[in-house]
This record gives sequence, C-alpha cells and structure tokens, in this order.
Amino acid sequence: MGGGRLRARARVEAPGRDRAGGEPWRSRRHPRRPRLSRVLLVPGRLVVSVVVSVVGPRYGDVRVRGGVAPARVVDLAGVAVARVGAWRATAGEVRLRLDAPVPVNARVGSDRAVQVIDNLVSNGLRHAPEGPVVTVSVLRAAGGIVELHVAGEGPGMTAEQKERAFDRFWRSESGAGGSGLGLSIARRLVEVDGGTIELLDAQGGGREVVVCVPAG
Repeated sequence: MGGGRLRARARVEAPGRDRAGGEPWRSRRHPRRPRLSRVLLVPGRLVVSVVVSVVGPRYGDVRVRGGVAPARVVDLAGVAVARVGAWRATAGEVRLRLDAPVPVNARVGSDRAVQVIDNLVSNGLRHAPEGPVVTVSVLRAAGGIVELHVAGEGPGMTAEQKERAFDRFWRSESGAGGSGLGLSIARRLVEVDGGTIELLDAQGGGREVVVCVPAG
C-alpha cells in the first residue's frame, strides 16, 4: 500500500438507529419488507418517505431509479474528515489524525461516498462495546486503487456471518439492533462506482470493513 492516509477516531455512544441510502428493496426472504424509496441521512436517525430518490441533507440528490449520479474525482479523505466532524457534532467526542498529506482522490459519486462512510461508521459504533473507538482510514493502494477502512471494536464474526452480513435485513444475534440494511446498502453504493467491499477481522479484535474504489 502507498502513501496518503487519513485516520479518524470516534468515541461516541452508538446511535439508536442506522442511517442508510439506496434503492427500493425487495426481498423474498423478508415477508414484511419495508418499501424504502427515499432515505434522509441524519446522523443517528433513519427517516423514510415515499419519493423515489436518495437524499443526503446538504449533499444533494442521488437518483437510483431513472439515472445514477455519475462518478467524478472526489477527495475521499476530505469527505471522511467532514463526516467524522458531523459525527462529532451529533454523537460526542471525535478525534482526527492525519498521517500523510491529502487529498486522496478517488473516482466515486460524492453523495455515495458520504452515505457509505456514514453507514459504516454507524455499523461500527453499534456493534462496539461501551465507549467505542471507530477508526476510519483512507489510503492510496497499488494498482490505481484507493482504500477506505472502517474498523470497530467488539466481537469478531464467523466466516458465515461475514458473508451474510451483506444480505438485506440480516442481523447478528448480538442484539445490537439496526435495520439489517446498512452493509447491504453500502455494498450497492460501492458497486455503482465499480468498487468492492469486504468484512474482515480487525487487528487486535473487532471487525473491519474495507472498501476499494478506483483512484481519481
């Protein structure tokens, strides 16, 4: 892996609900599936309405049906700094540490990047023990790739759980709550930009989500 790197540490109470964004979902496995067509991104809250679009306050619209916002060169490290700042304002103490110069440019949808980071931070906080630390890292990797890492404390996961964690409406038996949609939505948004996402064991315990997207 290469040079530019950003780390953000968040010490907050886990929000009671997940934030999300994506397309209307249909799942044969879930007989009482919600028909979600628009999601407002508010740290700590999930607000659903019936207009077919995904909206993040102050970040514009991402149309999932009838056209997807195109990818462009975005400073992913700058987006991460802004989103951790939003968490600090709404959820408690957040500490940032820049390990190398920015920007770290990626070719992604700016609104999608916001939603992915929010979903992953929310997921990390929800599954962490009391007084959690979530570490967000953005770095340049080999082969024209930019990596986003979101690592949280808490229990590890089996190989089967890691695979199923990206299924719609799947929730672990830890009782952490949530909609069961956060990681599924994140994967959908990452794939729109030609990226990949995987769930790994974090060094020292816990879990780490790694997103790989094209460099800008």
